[in-house]
Amino acid sequence: MDSPTSDLILGQQCRAAAAAAGCSPAAFLKNAQESLAWQRLIVTPNFPPFPAVEQELTLGPEHLAEWPEWTADLVAPESRIERLRWPDGTVVTRLLTRRALVLGANITRA
Repeated sequence: MDSPTSDLILGQQCRAAAAAAGCSPAAFLKNAQESLAWQRLIVTPNFPPFPAVEQELTLGPEHLAEWPEWTADLVAPESRIERLRWPDGTVVTRLLTRRALVLGANITRA
């Protein structure tokens, strides 16, 4: 797969995807890299490095009773709030459903 032909094909695909998105190939690749970095931080990967869980809170009915009533459509009991620290010092705070779907996240770079 590391042949000049495959590089040519990848280049054509990158230029076509960039054109479809309405940006330059360089901007398209930079955006893709940043998107993948963000994704790695808000969804825990299956390979190292792994973050350390600094704090975790499982939300129960008593927590949610203090929130506005309309939040029940988004946040159910047994949802979790987690604070993760990555080896590079980056801290991720995220809100997850009981099925571990990320509802929101904040990333603080070290």
